[in-house]
Amino acid sequence: MIIRDAECAAITDLPGLTALETRRRKDILRAEATVIEAIAALSPVSALTDVSLTEEGALPDDIACLSPRSQKKGFNFKHDQIRAHFGWEHLAASEPFTEWINGFLENKNYDVPETIAKLERRIALEEDEFATMPMPDSSRKLLANGVGQKVGVALDGSDVLYIVTKRDFPTKKNLADRKRNFDIMMTYASRYPYKGFTLLVNQDQASAWSNTDMPFSSAVALRISKFWPGALKRIILMKMGTAVSALIKPAIGLLPQQLSSKILVLSDTDIQKGKLQTVLPPESIPKEFGGLYTADNQTSWDSFADTVYDHFESFQTKRPVDSKNSCIARTECEEARAKKSA
Repeated sequence: MIIRDAECAAITDLPGLTALETRRRKDILRAEATVIEAIAALSPVSALTDVSLTEEGALPDDIACLSPRSQKKGFNFKHDQIRAHFGWEHLAASEPFTEWINGFLENKNYDVPETIAKLERRIALEEDEFATMPMPDSSRKLLANGVGQKVGVALDGSDVLYIVTKRDFPTKKNLADRKRNFDIMMTYASRYPYKGFTLLVNQDQASAWSNTDMPFSSAVALRISKFWPGALKRIILMKMGTAVSALIKPAIGLLPQQLSSKILVLSDTDIQKGKLQTVLPPESIPKEFGGLYTADNQTSWDSFADTVYDHFESFQTKRPVDSKNSCIARTECEEARAKKSA
């Protein structure tokens, strides 16, 4: 794990601690960091701004004062302004594209100029980095190590990405590959028709030192909020230990309901009681947690890596010449529309 020396000292150099107490402190640090990252990634407001979170379901002032019918017109007007700015009027009837824009609008509290600026930064990311991003064999091989894979679809329609932390061994040497894989996997996880994704995280036997890169994880959480707002629907944290789960759950309960409802910390008892089944169907739950998914093996990991990389390579190949107003979402929606009319 890449972690600051001061943080190491704060955990391990305290006098009078037994080995068990030191281990518990490490576990708590790891748990706190994981939850903080989850909050940053799930936040409907950019973690890079000072805007306060609103309560779930709260509307912007210029919309809240209107009747339900007028509210719908108000939202449509904001979407029309955004489409007109980017020349996306031909996609006005595409419901999935509307969902994609909504993620950015909600992230910016429905402020149209700020939403446009955020979308422009997203397009610049695709133009400046994604369009020419190399994809070496080392990156593809790293993605096929079983840390992450798609295991099915959640009850809300989002993809379920299963993360097994103990299989991850972050180092400075593979940092570039990990950054590249994150962007490539996010492009796949947030693909058309924009149902988003749920992270199912298995922390069993994960080391706070060898399997965790806190600075990288924090940067990833902010990157999701910045470039893929609304894509991450829920984070489910499992096997964090009974004591750690008991400490973390009350803290999550103090968050705004729109955030706390999206972060599930499940103890062994919770899993035994079937709480996973409240958000995931049995076929999307690994067998070891009471589900029906049994393909957690190298063949499945290789297949997932191939699928994710093929999706990204397809985007690079089909990228429109009109790069000023092009983006992955526009390309995907235009392709979907063409297929329907064929």
